[in-house]
Amino acid sequence: MTVQEAAPQTGAAPVTLGAVVDALGSGLMRLVVAPRGLDVPVGELVVHDPLGDPAPRPDDLLLAVGVDAARPSAIDVVTGCAARGAVGVLLKDDGELPASLVAAAEAHGIALLIAPRDAAWGQLHTLLRTARSVSAPRGVGSQAAPLGDLFGLADALASAVGGAVSIEDERSAVLAYSTGPHPTDDARRAAILGRRVPQEWLDRLQDMGVFRHLVSSDEVVHVPPLDALAYAPRLVIGVRAGGEALGSIWVQEGDRPFGPDADKALREAASLAALHLLRARSGEDLERRRSGDQLRAVLEARLPANLLAESLQVRADAPVVVLGVELVEADDPESGVLADRVADFLVFSCAAFRRRVVASAVGRTAYAVLPGRAGGTAEARQLADDLAARVSAGLRVEVRAAVVDEVAGLVRLPDLRAEVDLALRVLRSRGTGGCVHVDDVRPASVLLQLADLAVERPGLLSGKVRLLEDSDRKRSTTYVPTLRAFLDCFGDVRAAADAVGVHPNTFRYRLRRLSELADLDLDDSEQRLVAQLQLHLLAP
Repeated sequence: MTVQEAAPQTGAAPVTLGAVVDALGSGLMRLVVAPRGLDVPVGELVVHDPLGDPAPRPDDLLLAVGVDAARPSAIDVVTGCAARGAVGVLLKDDGELPASLVAAAEAHGIALLIAPRDAAWGQLHTLLRTARSVSAPRGVGSQAAPLGDLFGLADALASAVGGAVSIEDERSAVLAYSTGPHPTDDARRAAILGRRVPQEWLDRLQDMGVFRHLVSSDEVVHVPPLDALAYAPRLVIGVRAGGEALGSIWVQEGDRPFGPDADKALREAASLAALHLLRARSGEDLERRRSGDQLRAVLEARLPANLLAESLQVRADAPVVVLGVELVEADDPESGVLADRVADFLVFSCAAFRRRVVASAVGRTAYAVLPGRAGGTAEARQLADDLAARVSAGLRVEVRAAVVDEVAGLVRLPDLRAEVDLALRVLRSRGTGGCVHVDDVRPASVLLQLADLAVERPGLLSGKVRLLEDSDRKRSTTYVPTLRAFLDCFGDVRAAADAVGVHPNTFRYRLRRLSELADLDLDDSEQRLVAQLQLHLLAP
């Protein structure tokens, strides 16, 4: 059984400035001015170097790294680009560009483009480089699949090559698929229903070397049928940008064998898909970073919680679930960095569950906020268990996690974070990992809060239990364990005597002596309650 790789083909038309603007999208980049129009070609991408070369050549686009648009030096960059025949300059700024800079660009025929300050230059460079290398594919029909519509691209490609199409990310999760009348085998049906390629198929394809071809080549791979698994022949190509694997496109053979132009159409579709995926990824990265910063500010009570309603697409009073995850080895010097990775992993894992989420790391804890569902607490428990297990397995670290669900919505988010933090403290005090709902450990959480209060107000621990503790320390009596056993056994003398390993009569004698020494009336419910609380706080 072999995997055949199709012969390479080359040749791509240059992209215009208008195509670049469309590829990046309004969410990532905004065109401020284009004095020569949008049909001018874009040549190479050049990164600004204030100390010298490289300098832009005719039609090049300059990425103005390190240039402050508000400073006069930005005008010098624009005029320098004009002198060399460059097509435009991409700057980063969150506001309106100075009128003097815009006027200089118009006067010198230089297009000005602007991206948000928190957009990574690496992302912008990769996306621009991919856009510049793509020509409009004639066989796929780019007009039928505007950027951002992966399902439209899948349908257009299926029509062009005559087979059912699936587009997957780099982890073999199904992102989109064609919906035409083409035959569908069991493998494709299972992948679509589960939104991920089943492990059985992944193992076989891995053994055949398919994925090795995808990560090392830009060419089409012909996958033969696997009769034993009802797996029809396929064409597959990796979707790549700047050497980075973004995903893959799979085409199942239909009623007739693939035509002679199928490989070419698939190569063209891969170039377009790279733009789709890069644009989506860049936009998602920006949105994830912004929403994460917003969540951090809300958790730290610097912003109102209802600001998260838009990111979660819920009303401010809609039910929410709050999850906190921390490393068991919290003393690891890299635990703060790992918390950021945990937050990112929570976002990706929730995407696999098709759950909207906002996540961020605060200190050494990663928090995730999700819209609640009808399943309530039971569903929140299951979700938290699954996410904690995924984080632990995916990052190969031991974690502890706590979750709470709230019907009152985002308005209580700071309080919910406090409840999650207390639950994590309980697990930490026990030296254990695992995942709990805050209700599972609420009694222990209450005692922790009372212990915190007792540290601030030591007088809460003074009184009759202290007298018994002093007697045990000075005279080697056993009054404190005797009283604790009596209260823990709800006044059952025989059970309490068994708990401390003495005869019931001996236990009664000790109980009478400690009552006389501390003037403790064990028939008084208030005295019993205070004594039991103090015992827990002194020696939890």
